[in-house]
Amino acid sequence: DGRIEALAAGRRWEEDEQFDDIAVLVRDDRRGQGWGTAVVGALCRSSFELDRLPLYRCNWSRTASKALALRLGFQRVGTLVAITPPDHNPMRDAHS
Repeated sequence: DGRIEALAAGRRWEEDEQFDDIAVLVRDDRRGQGWGTAVVGALCRSSFELDRLPLYRCNWSRTASKALALRLGFQRVGTLVAITPPDHNPMRDAHS
């Protein structure tokens, strides 16, 4: 039907240019069929061909994303913590 089944994108990581930061989206009705593994795997191969390292960040509580990373051989090397300001915070109110 011409629709995109899965999409992966990569770009140089801003913190360290030896890494390619990879993101992936898979249509809801195509999840669990190997689409994410295929497109992320292709980007990983491209990174290695350029003598770069693929970086895959995911929410570790999302089992499908974690499983994809482990299936492709990624290893957990760190944890990133995001903190959001409360609803009534001057930072939020400034953008209202």
